[in-house]
Amino acid sequence: MKTRNLSLAALFLALAIALPITFHFFIPQGGNIFLPMHLPVLLAGPFVGIIYAGIIGLTAPFMSFLLSGMPPFPIWILMCIELTAMGLLYPALIRAFSFAKFFKYIIALIITILLSRIIYFGAAILLINLGLGIPAMSSGMIIWLSGSLVKQIPGLIAQIVLIPLCLKTLQPWVLNRYKF
Repeated sequence: MKTRNLSLAALFLALAIALPITFHFFIPQGGNIFLPMHLPVLLAGPFVGIIYAGIIGLTAPFMSFLLSGMPPFPIWILMCIELTAMGLLYPALIRAFSFAKFFKYIIALIITILLSRIIYFGAAILLINLGLGIPAMSSGMIIWLSGSLVKQIPGLIAQIVLIPLCLKTLQPWVLNRYKF
């Protein structure tokens, strides 16, 4: 089981790094809009569990920054915090809910997205107060936060649609860890 989880975790980490690079290649602001790094982190939770998904969320933005320069500083710090929260929260909530078979995956996902957004914006406010924010963040924090959220609505919708669809499609592999 450890070898399987480690191999899958490496695959999800590679996807979390490669998917944003692909998006930026075809759509210059595609990563900012569609949040492609979030998808492999969210998918990792049901497949490899809380610990590995949290590690993927923590390391993917930094490794992507080292390899491609994206996301830029200090956004990669915010993303490390947000994606770690996603990696830890989603599988934990799936385990905590015991209702409605597949419905719990969707409810857990929506709660995870909401909580991770709150954590992201809280971390952004903290970075600004520490003087580590980028000028666009600190000059108009509320405008930056609301603009960031509005701009990312397509990515948030994509997460809510694609993650359950992928999990339902890959159900036999997920069944080994969690029951639908």
